[in-house]
Amino acid sequence: MKRVKFGAVKPEGALRASIQADMDGCIGHLEELAPAIVCNQDIYGEDRLTRLSKQAELGRKPDEHSEFEGGGTEVQFMWWNSESQSNWRDGYVRAALLLEDPVLRKKADGYIDRILATQDEDGYLGIYGTDLRYRHTTENGELWSKSTLYRVLLGYYEATGEQRVKDALVRAFDNLMEGYPMGSSDPFLVDKSFCGHCHGLTIVDALGGMYELTGDEKYLDYAVWLYERYSANEVEEEDLTLSSIRNPHYFWKNHGVHLYEHLRAVILAASRKAEYRPLLELVRAKLPYYLTPSGGPIGDEWVNRRTANASRTGYEFCSVTELFDSYALLLEKTGDLSVGDDMEWLYFNAGLGMKHPTESSIMYCKTDNCYTANRQRNPGDVYADERYKYSPVHQTTAVCCVPNMGRLTPHYVQNMFLAEDDGFTASLFGESRFTGEFGGVPVTIRQLTSYPAETEVTFEVTVPKPVHFTLRVRRPKWAESVSAGCDFSEKPGCIAVEREWNGTQRVTVRFSCSVKIRTDFCRDAFVTRGPLVYALPIEAREHQLLAYETRPFREVAYESLQREREALRIHEDDRGSFVYEPAVSGSWREQTVTGKFWDGAQTQTLSMVPMGGTILRKVTFPLAADKRA
Repeated sequence: MKRVKFGAVKPEGALRASIQADMDGCIGHLEELAPAIVCNQDIYGEDRLTRLSKQAELGRKPDEHSEFEGGGTEVQFMWWNSESQSNWRDGYVRAALLLEDPVLRKKADGYIDRILATQDEDGYLGIYGTDLRYRHTTENGELWSKSTLYRVLLGYYEATGEQRVKDALVRAFDNLMEGYPMGSSDPFLVDKSFCGHCHGLTIVDALGGMYELTGDEKYLDYAVWLYERYSANEVEEEDLTLSSIRNPHYFWKNHGVHLYEHLRAVILAASRKAEYRPLLELVRAKLPYYLTPSGGPIGDEWVNRRTANASRTGYEFCSVTELFDSYALLLEKTGDLSVGDDMEWLYFNAGLGMKHPTESSIMYCKTDNCYTANRQRNPGDVYADERYKYSPVHQTTAVCCVPNMGRLTPHYVQNMFLAEDDGFTASLFGESRFTGEFGGVPVTIRQLTSYPAETEVTFEVTVPKPVHFTLRVRRPKWAESVSAGCDFSEKPGCIAVEREWNGTQRVTVRFSCSVKIRTDFCRDAFVTRGPLVYALPIEAREHQLLAYETRPFREVAYESLQREREALRIHEDDRGSFVYEPAVSGSWREQTVTGKFWDGAQTQTLSMVPMGGTILRKVTFPLAADKRA
């Protein structure tokens, strides 16, 4: 399987509306909401970091032992501003290209122009002056700042084919590989490490993209070498080093975002070297213990040797995005279509469940059972955590999760189709249009659907002349049966329609499903139907914390008005009481599942909604065996 180029799939219907809403909302206005971080600092250009940089308020980590005047590690300054800037631009540029909006496209083009103009004659493209680049002895943001930026350029090139962008990337990587030559340098050998240093392993994303772009295997070899050097050093984030993976007694403990983005280094290494494939399988076997029922990957912000608990372990929006991207690479490299189930589950439940359902803002961290959004993980917490509120910026903590809000849906769209030697595979579902080529013949495949409101997808295939290929459609694990109204064959993880296509033809695939009561690792029950997890909404009192001058953006908190719902259980005898009711509006967020709940004294019949449309909610329920208890 091979991922199709970015831009080959265009969103339609609800997916397009979601991207448009982000661009009309905080993603399209982040320059106004957080100018000091996003645009006032030309960190890749005239504001590059040098040994004389002293902007302590912009990310400097104090260190009394520093060799620099006033303390501070040499390169901790501002590297996370590069993260915020480039992740935001990645979402913005991709959205502009997908929406094909001329105003947005002009702005995106201007950003690419400005970035390319910062490239030095030797090819260097990054955030450091000549006195720091490739010469770090402590904290090092070199690779991380490059990885986030280069992802933007790769996506732009895939969609536009502009040769100048490809040339710039080739020169930039030549410079990187000369700055840290393979076999005679050690980019991860430093006296002190922090987040940027560990984030840097994510450069494997861009290296994999360069291989796809050029076909030159040197980029894959370099990526594997970086992972091996990372594993060989004493790094702060060690969860997925080779030695940690091999240790059966090792429990994940580090920063969640790093953990889930480092999965891609393991996946790439395993695809390159057979000796690492068993290690990848060990990681895959361990991962479910760190996922909540929604698919949310725990770490708020640290995993801390915990396993998933729907109430006690939160997850970060950045982690959701990074895990989604890791799933995408895993799907491509292994061909295991069941990974598509994980991708859509994560997107519709954890991802959309962190977005405000009516305003343009997110919670930086959230739990599946969300009983408060009042700067607390749970009611009664004695400390305030600014991550647990709705904000269009989250500048009091870090402007990193909001940019990833803008990346999530474009990345979902990009991964909806995969190319194979004998045809194409629909790996994710939603209203969209894919344009490709098979055997020299242009092929357009539209998905006509209201998925996930309905679990039926019509594939409209259009070709200008007859051509024979196979259309594969992922068969979700939750599907109890599948029909297509035409001949198809069952393949591992999918159904396959092989035929000669001519003109415009339609194939409607129907996945049957019913309400299921599932159990998490805490032995609590949760309710699902198809790709959606359902939640019991909790009425809340809203508190406005801050109103921005850029209207209508604001920070808000929520306090529960239905604390009694936190204690509700499901009795074993009532498992069969849950009934699905489609929404009259056709919106998946308004469909319901109605069932019986036990409060310790009496049974109540209550309606649940998809958790992706909730603020405060209860998702998991202890199972009661005896109503007398």
